[in-house]
Amino acid sequence: MTLQQTQGKGTDDWSQMSDLKYLEGLNTAQQEAVNCLEGPLLIVAGAGTGKTRTLVTRLAHIINLGLARPYEILAVTFTNKAANELKLRIQSLTGIDPLELSWVGTFHSMAAKILKIEAERIGLNSNFTILDDNDQTKIIKDLLKSKDITPEEIPPRMLTGQINKWKNDAKTPSNLTKQDKELFQDRAEILYQSYQRELLQSNCVDFGDLLLHVVTLFTKKADVLKTYQDKFFYIMVDEYQDTNICQYQMLRLLTQRKEKNICCVGDDDQAIYSWRGARPQIMLNFSEHYKDAKIIKLEENYRSTKHILGAGVGLIKQNLMRHDKTLRVGLPNTDHANKIRIHAFDELFAEAKFIGKAIRKLTTTGLNGRTFSYSEIAVAARTWAETADIEECFFEMKIPYRVIGGPKFFDRKEIKDVMGYLKVSHNPLDNFSLARIINTPTRGIGKITHQKISFYASEHNISHLEAARKLVLDKGLASASSTKLGKFLELLEEGSRKLNDPTLLLSNSINTLVSEIGYRDYLVKNYPENFEERIENVVKLSDMAGRYETLAGFIEQAGLMNAEEDPDDHSNDQVSLMTLHACKGSEYPAMYLIGWYEGGLPLSRTIEERYQVFSPFVYKLAMSLLYNPPKITLERRRFLDLAKFVLEEKPGEKSDRDNLGKTLARMILRGDGMKFSKEVETLAKKITTSEAIEEERRLAHVGITRAKELCVISYNQVNMFRGQFISGLLPSRFINELPNDDVEHYVKERLSSREFLGPRSVPQQNKIQNGRRSFTPKADKTNSISEGDRVLHKVFGKGSVIASSNNRLLIKFDNNQEKLILNDFVTLL
Repeated sequence: MTLQQTQGKGTDDWSQMSDLKYLEGLNTAQQEAVNCLEGPLLIVAGAGTGKTRTLVTRLAHIINLGLARPYEILAVTFTNKAANELKLRIQSLTGIDPLELSWVGTFHSMAAKILKIEAERIGLNSNFTILDDNDQTKIIKDLLKSKDITPEEIPPRMLTGQINKWKNDAKTPSNLTKQDKELFQDRAEILYQSYQRELLQSNCVDFGDLLLHVVTLFTKKADVLKTYQDKFFYIMVDEYQDTNICQYQMLRLLTQRKEKNICCVGDDDQAIYSWRGARPQIMLNFSEHYKDAKIIKLEENYRSTKHILGAGVGLIKQNLMRHDKTLRVGLPNTDHANKIRIHAFDELFAEAKFIGKAIRKLTTTGLNGRTFSYSEIAVAARTWAETADIEECFFEMKIPYRVIGGPKFFDRKEIKDVMGYLKVSHNPLDNFSLARIINTPTRGIGKITHQKISFYASEHNISHLEAARKLVLDKGLASASSTKLGKFLELLEEGSRKLNDPTLLLSNSINTLVSEIGYRDYLVKNYPENFEERIENVVKLSDMAGRYETLAGFIEQAGLMNAEEDPDDHSNDQVSLMTLHACKGSEYPAMYLIGWYEGGLPLSRTIEERYQVFSPFVYKLAMSLLYNPPKITLERRRFLDLAKFVLEEKPGEKSDRDNLGKTLARMILRGDGMKFSKEVETLAKKITTSEAIEEERRLAHVGITRAKELCVISYNQVNMFRGQFISGLLPSRFINELPNDDVEHYVKERLSSREFLGPRSVPQQNKIQNGRRSFTPKADKTNSISEGDRVLHKVFGKGSVIASSNNRLLIKFDNNQEKLILNDFVTLL
């Protein structure tokens, strides 16, 4: 008897379908993937290669051939949106009701379903509650309080974040490593155990428990595992490159009895979520995990034109840890398509103005006879802070836009907090802003104190700020409350004085205030998962303020930007503004990728991590070889001098790694200093790359491959950072890695430097002239002194610059001594 004949009443409609027209139009690799229906299969699907279509068609094909009932297929995705799209598209191909696809959903929704059925096996009731982030943090706070642990000793959000990481890695309290147990003053295990006990007693689970409980259940209860192993005839996984250890273990347990029909689809070149616990290595090791696995590569791209795809492929090939694949253009007639355009700017705010004008031109006069709508255009940056200038420009130019994947800049929590301080400093009558900041960061001013202030203000018809001052002066509060409130008022008064002082740079005054109120420490303790991004946003706010003459002027402009609603704001015709992470899974005819400078992309912290492994001079030697190889005799001499210095540099704590640098130096010195073998280049790549750098490169690849027709990459060579003027920002190494045949550099914004000195030049202080701010930088010695120059030191005398890094000069003096000297301590001869 066939499987169709065994179907119960009500399923005859889908079981009798025999129309296989949905297989038409698939390319050879897609057809192979759809028809490979036995054993473990990995589909490596590059950007724009029809991944979703292949996945949907394969699932529909299984159903239409009668190989499994819809409810005998487990298909997991990473978002509800993807799961719903999968169900609807399967319905269009098979005619079955999406409700019959009862095991198609996200990892967490499928785990929750299993847990509802099997709850009692792990000590829960089936009506358990799934906690959100706030509930989770509240329980952690109460737990720490019960153990007399203050938030200063162990910040609740920091513990919450660590527990979430452990659960992503499938770690229960009983299998923490020795290193794990030493966290939180050796109290990690007991705190984790206590937290899990509290959840169990409350019949609650957090998000991480959904998967961890299922893995624990499958591991300890063989009969339960067998039930689900028998239930699913086919298992399919989307976005496999984003799988974490706990998700992998759940899948592996379901398939371990017999390596049944598991099909995983993903692209390791788009693995960009390691910070959420994803482990790209899981996909790379698929053949090791599943014996006799078949790997099919989808390499025909149906999204991007020739040069966009060529640039994306050329860039990602620089990664060492990846499945080897080469994407091909699947679209017709793209040989004369636009090359990727690269623009560099040497004035503040110039990049944002260029983007605004370019978008306006695309939507009016168009490009090559093609006019774009706003909704066909996207702007993507590495961080949200980079988008702030774009938002300001769009506001001024009346360009409608929407922010994808996050709130607008001035709607962010950290921005609202700092703006609260600025608003009260500008307008002491602003009771709403005072209420926001009076206990932010936490300073022990509770609700009762605030209620007393409010009541006193209402009774005496004065502002809340004035009421607070009087209560402190008149000793109208308990001693402890009065002391805490008094300290806050002192901080606010001093901050207000500086913010309203026209002789001080506004951005510096904001940075000082942020530091004095301890706001950065507050973000670190309370938002461990993304405190760096939040700090960058605060720094960006202060830099934006530095462009205004007065606090009043900045607050007015910020208020207008936040309140302004464009007439077309609710229409669909808006430019999309996002980060590179948020743009994954989307596509746009025109993409503008901003902030591509070294330190912006890749992020400076990923570069600085390499400085912890190798000395700056070893790193510079390798970077110079890869991205700025010597072309003339003078460059060759400088390059060889740097190699000699690396070879002679005394080994320090990093001696094992320094040996790798010395090996590179020897190999360079054995050659002619102009041409390098593949072996030398490979060694240089090992020095300059890391898992973090490779993920940054994957982000760049994702950004480029979102573009269908036009891709523009840009960066500023100058910037403001914490009120200081930075010049000499260098192009991202990723720009240098793009194939020359696929890019064009415009004359007016020609890249001025390809020499890599490090992530940033040393910031220079802005000048204050007659109480007005001038953005003319001081003479920057970083730019005026270069390798080969003759310099004078007041003690060591005359010498020649051998190398420079991080605003330091390696100088060989005429007495044959070599010294590492700060730029400011020598004079150019």
